[in-house]
Amino acid sequence: MSYIIGVDAGGSKIEVLALDLERHSANTLIIERSGNAMSAGEDKALYNIKEAVEKVSAPVEKTGSRCLGIYVGAAGAGSKEIRRKIREVLTGLALTDAVFVDSDYRIALAGAAGRPYGVVVIAGTGSVVYGVNEAGSEVILGGWGHLIGDEGSGYYIGRRAIREAVKFYEGRGGSKRIYEEVLAHFSVKDLTEIKPILYSGGFSKDIIAGLTVRVSKLCDEGERIARQILEEAGTALSELVSCALKRFVYISDVIVSGSILLKEKLVYDTFAFELKRTCPKVKIRRPRYRATAGALILLAGELGIELDSNLLPGAETL
Repeated sequence: MSYIIGVDAGGSKIEVLALDLERHSANTLIIERSGNAMSAGEDKALYNIKEAVEKVSAPVEKTGSRCLGIYVGAAGAGSKEIRRKIREVLTGLALTDAVFVDSDYRIALAGAAGRPYGVVVIAGTGSVVYGVNEAGSEVILGGWGHLIGDEGSGYYIGRRAIREAVKFYEGRGGSKRIYEEVLAHFSVKDLTEIKPILYSGGFSKDIIAGLTVRVSKLCDEGERIARQILEEAGTALSELVSCALKRFVYISDVIVSGSILLKEKLVYDTFAFELKRTCPKVKIRRPRYRATAGALILLAGELGIELDSNLLPGAETL
C-alpha cells in the first residue's frame, strides 16, 4: 500500500492532503498557521509545515502504507535556500526521500487548471498572477510581498482601511465607520494603540488582511469608501492579469483563486468588468481542484505515476 502527500503552505493557513493510492481514500488537514517563511519567519514556518505533515501522515502510516513522495507549494518559497530548508525538514521525518518544494502559485495553477499550464490569479492574504504556456514559458506578475506589492489582496484591502481610519483620526477626511471597525478589530480604544501592534516583532500580516471582512460588511451597508476600497482591489488585480495575457496571446482562459476573488463579490465583479474591458475575449473560470490537489498532480508527474482525477478534491471541497 502506498500514499502521496500534497501541501499548500500559505500565508494564513497550511493545508495538507494525503491520498492513499490503493484504498482510494483521502485525508485532509488544515491548520490556521502560516507556512510563509518570509512573513512568519523561517523557524516558525518550518515548524508549522513539519507539524502539519506529521499530523496528516500519522494515521496513514499506522495502516502500514508507504509514502511515495511529498510535494510542497509554499508562499515565500522563491528563495532556493528556503526551499532547501523545507525539503531538509520534511526529509528528516523519514517518510520518504522524494520531497519536492516549489512556490505556492505553481500548485495553485496545477490545481485550478487540472494541468500544469494556463494563467491563474491568486488573491488571498497576498496576491500574484502566474502563467505558463504549453512550451514552458512562464510569466509572474505580483508576488512581491506586502511591503511593495500584494495589489488587490486581503492585506491591500486591510492596509487601505487603516489609512482611511488614520485620515479620520487626524481630521483629514477618511471614514468614521471604517475608523470604528479598525478600533474594534484591534481591540483598542485609541488609534495610536495599534502602532505597537503593527510594528512589533511578532506581527503577522494576516491581522491586517483580516480587516477585509469588516470592509466588506461596511460596503454591504452602503459605506462609500469601503466600496471604493473593494473596487480598487478588483481593478488592481485586473491590471496584473491584463499584462500577463498580453504576453501569452494564445491563452484566453484565466482562473481565479484565493478568498478575495472567490468570496468578495464586488472585488470579483470589478475585476471581471475591468479585465473584459481590456481583454474582451477573455474567459474567467473558477478553479477545478484545490491547490493541494495541484501539488499531487505535479508530484505524480515527478514520480511518473498516474492519478485518478476522481480522487482529487474539488475546489469547493471542505
